Amino acid sequence: MKNSRKKLNRFDSKKLYKYTHQLRLLYVDDSKTARRFFETILKPYFKEIDLAEDGDVGLQIFNKKRNDIVITDINMPNLSGIEMARFIKRIDHNTPVILTTSFSEEHFLIESIKIGVNGYIKKSANPEELLETVYESAKILFQQIELEKREKIMIQQSKLSSMGELLINIAHQWRQPLNFMGLTLEDLRGTYEDGELDGEYLEGVISDTNKFLRNMSETIDQFANYFAPEHTKERFKVVDAVKEALKMQGISAEGSKIGTFLEISETLQLNTYRQSFVQTLMHILKNSKEAIERTNPEEALIQIKAMKIDRGLDEKFIIEICDTGGGIDEDIEAKIFDPYFTTQFQTQGRGMGLYISKITVEEHLLGHLTASNKTFFLNGQDLRGACLKIELS
Repeated sequence: MKNSRKKLNRFDSKKLYKYTHQLRLLYVDDSKTARRFFETILKPYFKEIDLAEDGDVGLQIFNKKRNDIVITDINMPNLSGIEMARFIKRIDHNTPVILTTSFSEEHFLIESIKIGVNGYIKKSANPEELLETVYESAKILFQQIELEKREKIMIQQSKLSSMGELLINIAHQWRQPLNFMGLTLEDLRGTYEDGELDGEYLEGVISDTNKFLRNMSETIDQFANYFAPEHTKERFKVVDAVKEALKMQGISAEGSKIGTFLEISETLQLNTYRQSFVQTLMHILKNSKEAIERTNPEEALIQIKAMKIDRGLDEKFIIEICDTGGGIDEDIEAKIFDPYFTTQFQTQGRGMGLYISKITVEEHLLGHLTASNKTFFLNGQDLRGACLKIELS
C-alpha cells in the first residue's frame, strides 16, 4: 500500500459504510490475534463477519454462505489463502478477494494476479490503509450489484413491453379460427334446418373445430411460457423453437407479407434453456420484421440457418438470422446492442430487444451474439442485409 494514499477521514468512513453495511465479510487467518484485530476494525461496517482459522474452514463457510467479500492470509495450514482464493474465484469470479501479506510473501503476488485477486494489504498496514483497500473493493462490488439490478429492471420492462405486442399477435392468430367456428355454427344450424344433418357431417365439424381449438390452446401455452421462470435446461429441436418464435411474432401467420426460409435439420437439437432461446429468437425476429416494414424492400424475406460443428469432444452450434431490411448503417453498427438504442425514431420502439438478447445469450446461455452486414443466397438470388449470429457450445 503506497504511503502517499490519502487516509480515510470521517466522511470517507461514512462512504465505506454505504457500500458495506449490507455485505457479509469472510476473514481467514490462522492467527487468533489477527482475527480479533481485523474483526474489531471491520465489524462496525459490515452486516455480518465470519471468521475462519484456515483456508479449508474458510472455503466451507464460503460454500455455505457465499460471503460478499473475502480477506485472507496466505500461509495457513490445511489450505493456503492462495488455494482458497483459487477455489472461490472458480465458484464466483466476481467475489472480491483481498490478501494480507508480509514482505517475505510478496513472491505470491504474481500467482494471485493470475487467479484474479482484487487487492492486498500488508500486515504492517495501519487501520486506515486497511479500510481504504476494503473500500475500493466494496465500491466496485456495489457498482456491480447496482448494474445487475438495473439489468433485471430493464429485462422486466422489455418483457412487459413485449406482452402487448404478443397479445396483438395472438389476437391476429385467433381471428381466423374464431371466424371459422362462427361460420361453422351458422352452417350447422342451416344443415339441421334443411334436415341434412347426419353423423358423418357432425364428426367432420367436431374434428375441424377441435383442430382449431388445439391450435388456440397451444398459442396461449406459448404465451404463458414466455413469462414463466426457467430453472432447468432441456433438450429440444431447434426447428420447433424457431417455428414457435416465428408464430409468436406473427411472421408465419397466414397473410404475413414476409417470406421465411428455414435451413434447419429436423434432427438438430440443443440442450439449453429453451424459453430463453425462444425469447432471444423472438427479439431478433421482431427487429428483422420492423426493419423490413420500415424499409419496404422489393423482396421481404428472412432466412434462418442452423448448423452443428463438431470440434473433437466439443460441439458448437450456430444459428444465423438474416433479413432484407436494409442492413445496419456503419455509423450505428457498434451501438445496436446498447440499452435503449433504437433507429425507430417515429415509432414506439424502446431499443431494448437486442440488448436483452445479448445479455441472455452471453450471460444465461453462455454463448455469443454478433451482428454484421453480409451477402446471402436466398430465393435464387444474392441478397444483402443484416445477419445476427448466435453461437452456443
